Amino acid sequence: AQDLVFANASTSDDVSVVMGLGDGSFSAERHFNAGQGPRSVAVGDFDDDGAQDLAVTNDGSWSAVAVLLGVGDGSFSTDQRFDVGDEPQSVAVGDFDDDGVPDLAVANPHSDDVSVLLGLGDGSFAMEQRFSVGGFPDSVAVGDLDGDGVPDLAVANAASDDVSILLGLGGGNFAVERRFTAGDGPLSVALGDFDGDQVADLAVTNFTSDDLSILLGVGDGSFGSEQRIGLGNAPVSVAVRDFDGDDAQDLVVANHFSHDVSVLLGLGDGSFAPEQRLNVGAYPSSVVVGDFDDDGVPDLAVTNDGTSDVSVLMGLGDGSFAAERRFAGRGDPLSVAVGDFDGDGLQDLATANSDSQDVSVRLGLGTGDFGAAQHFGTGDFTYSIAVGDFNCDGAQDLAVVNKRSDDVSILINQREVVLSIEIDIKPGSDSNSVNPRSRGVIPVAILGNDTFSVSDIDVTTLRFGPGEAPIAHGLNGPLPHGDHLQDVNHDGFMDLLTHYRTRESHIVCGDESVTLVGATADGQRFEGSDAIGTVGCRGR
Repeated sequence: AQDLVFANASTSDDVSVVMGLGDGSFSAERHFNAGQGPRSVAVGDFDDDGAQDLAVTNDGSWSAVAVLLGVGDGSFSTDQRFDVGDEPQSVAVGDFDDDGVPDLAVANPHSDDVSVLLGLGDGSFAMEQRFSVGGFPDSVAVGDLDGDGVPDLAVANAASDDVSILLGLGGGNFAVERRFTAGDGPLSVALGDFDGDQVADLAVTNFTSDDLSILLGVGDGSFGSEQRIGLGNAPVSVAVRDFDGDDAQDLVVANHFSHDVSVLLGLGDGSFAPEQRLNVGAYPSSVVVGDFDDDGVPDLAVTNDGTSDVSVLMGLGDGSFAAERRFAGRGDPLSVAVGDFDGDGLQDLATANSDSQDVSVRLGLGTGDFGAAQHFGTGDFTYSIAVGDFNCDGAQDLAVVNKRSDDVSILINQREVVLSIEIDIKPGSDSNSVNPRSRGVIPVAILGNDTFSVSDIDVTTLRFGPGEAPIAHGLNGPLPHGDHLQDVNHDGFMDLLTHYRTRESHIVCGDESVTLVGATADGQRFEGSDAIGTVGCRGR
C-alpha cells in the first residue's frame, strides 16, 4: 500500500508520515524533525539499502536540505544536513551522473538558482553545485526532456513568470538554462506526455493568474507556446496520472485559496476536458497520487496547511473520486510524498511539517487507512520532501528541504533488507524427492553468481526456515564430507555444497517449497527456496 509524507512548515518544523492501509485509509501520523521551515519533500533510496529515504527543503535561518534515511519499518535515522542556496523551496531526486546513486536538485528562490548535490551512496552527498535560473525559482522537476537518456531539470520561476530548462550533460553537469514563458506567478511544474507523442511535456501552475500552462515538448529540450487552462484560486501544486484508464495522462491541481483540487482529464491530444472540483481541507499546499487501498486505481493525498491535516480521496477508476477523508497532522504540513517505508508492499505517506520542524510518517495498512504517525526531527521550517535510497541499502530514505536553515536533512531508513539467493536441493538429481523418515543426509547447493559470492557465507547461520533443522557441517558418510565449494551448475561461478539431516527436519507429506535462510560474514541476511517432493509417506 502506498504511504504519504508531508512537510509541515508553519507550526511544527517537521515532516509527517502516514502509512497506507491499502483501502484508502491511513494509520495515525508519525513526526520526524526536518530542520527549520520544512517546505518540500521528495522520496528516494539515497543509501542504496532498498529502503526509501526522504529529502526535505528548509527555508529557515540557514539554507539546507535535510535527508532522513529510512529504517525500512517506517522509521528514520536522525537527520543529516547538507548546505544549499538561500531559503530552499523544493527538492527532487534524479541520477545526474549515471552512477546508480540518487542525487538531489533543490530550488533556491532567494538566490535565483538550483543546487545539485551528487549522492555518494552511503546517505551523504558531495558539496552542492549551483546553476542559475530565473527569478524566485519555486519548484523543480526531473525528467529526460531531449530524449538523450540523461536527466534534465525543469524549474518554475515565480518572479520572472517562466520556466527554466537545464539540459543534463552527464557527470552531474547541466547546460546553461533556456527560458519558456508561463503564466503569472508559476509555482509548480510537472512532466508528462499529454499529446501521446512520446516526448516530455510540461504542466505549470500559475498562482497569480489562477490557471495552468501546458507546454508541449518538441523533443530537443524546447517547447511550443503555452496553452492556458483556468483553475481554482491560487493553484500551488500539480501531479500527473491516468485517472480514468484511457491511457491519456490526466492532471490534478491543489488550489490554495479555494480550498479544493481540480481534476482535468486528458483527451490525448494535449488538450483537457473542463476541470472537476473536489473539496479538501483549508489552504491545500501539495497533492500527490498513490494507490492507498491497493486496488490498482489511483488515489489522491493532499496536505492542508490551514487545518494541519491530510485529505485522502479514493479514485473510482472513471476519473471521479470519493469524498475526502481527513487524517490529522501537525505543524502546518506543506509537502507530501509517497513511498513504501516498511517494505510491506503497501504505500505509506511522509509529510514535511513546517512549524514543528519535523517529518511525519504514516504506514499504510493497504485498506486506505494508516497507522499512527511517527515524527522525525529535521531543520528549520521544513518545506519540501523527497524519497530515495540514498545509502543504497534497498530501503527508502527521506530528503527534506529546510527553508530557514538553508539546508537539506537526510533521514536514513534502517530497515533490514533480505537478499534473495538461489538454492538447489539435491543438485544434479532428476528429482528433489526426500524421505522425511529416513536418516539420510541431503545435499543442498547455494548457487553463486556475479553479484553473490558464496565464500562470504557464514555457514553457522544456515537454517531451513522457521523450526526446521539446521544445516549439518562436517558430516561423515557416503556423501562428500562437510562443506565445500564446487561449480555444481557449470555457470562459471563457485557454489557452496552443504547438507542437512532429514531425521531432524519437520517436512510434511506432499509437494512443498523449502526455504533456506542464512547470513554473510558481514551480517547481510539472505534466503532462497526450492521445491521438494516427499516419499515414504502413508498413502504415497
